[in-house]
This record gives sequence, structure tokens and C-alpha cells, in this order.
Amino acid sequence: YLAVAAIGVLIAFIESVIFLPKQLFFYFDQARDAFSAYGIWHNFHLPILGPMTDISGLFHGVLWYYFLAIPYALGNNNFYFTGYFLLILLFLTLPVCGYLVHRLFNNFTITAIAVTLYALSPLFQLSTRWVSNPVLSLVATPFLLLFLWRYISKQNAKDAILIGLAYGLLIQSNFAFVFFLTLLPIYFLVFKLKLKFTEITFFAIGLLLALSTYILAEIKFRGRGV
Repeated sequence: YLAVAAIGVLIAFIESVIFLPKQLFFYFDQARDAFSAYGIWHNFHLPILGPMTDISGLFHGVLWYYFLAIPYALGNNNFYFTGYFLLILLFLTLPVCGYLVHRLFNNFTITAIAVTLYALSPLFQLSTRWVSNPVLSLVATPFLLLFLWRYISKQNAKDAILIGLAYGLLIQSNFAFVFFLTLLPIYFLVFKLKLKFTEITFFAIGLLLALSTYILAEIKFRGRGV
């Protein structure tokens, strides 16, 4: 089963690598992000606002710019190097997905099928050839789901703070994902979890740490986002 999953992932990886040069486009968003990333590592300009959303005055998380500065610096501003960097990073999250699926179902067949279908899915394949901030959500989500599963299985403060951090990183990738915080009460009701002050505090600490740039921006710009 591991061999089947490996073959499926290899096919997905080859497909991504082959089509990336022809499908990696450089438009306004990519130029804006590249300019901001260049300013960070070259001019030491440290922004606190990320890419603008469709709502005037509201921005996505700035983490994307700091993350993007790494491949641009390593690749000497080469856009294709950055594209391949993201592609490899996304494929490195597949073992986390496989681990989670196997712990959920304890079945190698299901694990192999799930990982293969995910790697070949249109959403995943598109993300391997799209240099934009929402791509970070595919990096954060497997970890978020893993921490959620561990917390639901056995409540503890360690996983609570990790869930908060992962939720914050998800929101950093795209502000619209703040909506998913509304699902937290549903988890407690469906899985009959106990509300514990310590764990709620740890979750809040993790979330606020990951969203600290949003808080800083609100202070600096006098609540403009609110």
C-alpha cells in the first residue's frame, strides 16, 4: 500500500513539475508580492500589512511576504525558483496528511487512496503552480487538522496552543478563513468536550501570537481593519 501511495504521489509530482513552467503566471499580485518580499530581504523594510483583500482597507496576513522573501532571496529573485520551492513544500505536507488519515482509519488502503487522490486533486495541483498567499493555507491545514484530532482524542493544553497557532496561520494566509473559528463551538458540542479555562487560555495565546501582526496593524492604523 505504501508503494501504491508512493507511485501515486510520484505521478502527481511529475505532473506538477512538467506543467509548472507553462502554467506559472506572473501577474499584478505576483509582482506586488515580489516587490514586498524583495524589500524585506534586500532593504530590510518590515511591513505589517499583507496583500489587500476585496474589501477596501482590509488586508490578508503579512506572513506571506516574509515567507516569500526566503525563496526569492535563495533564488536571487528568480520567480521560477520560487514556484518550485512552493511546489516542493506542498508535497512535503503529504506525509502529515497520510499520518492523519492512517490514525483516523487505521487502514493502509484508505491512507494510500486518500493521499493519492489529494496529491492528484485539482485544488492541490493548482496550488503547486500558483504563487499567491492562499497557498499557505494548504501548508497550515494538515497540521491544524492533526492537532484538532489529537485534541478531540485527548484534551490537553499543548494541543490547544498548537491549534491556536495553526488557526492563526490559516487566517494569515487568507483573512476569510477567520470564519472557521465559528466552528469551534460545534466541535465541543458534537464531540462532547469539556470547557477548561487553562486550555482555552492556551488556545487564545497561540491564536493571538499567530495573529499578532493583525493586532499591530490595528494599533498602528487606529482600527482601520475593524
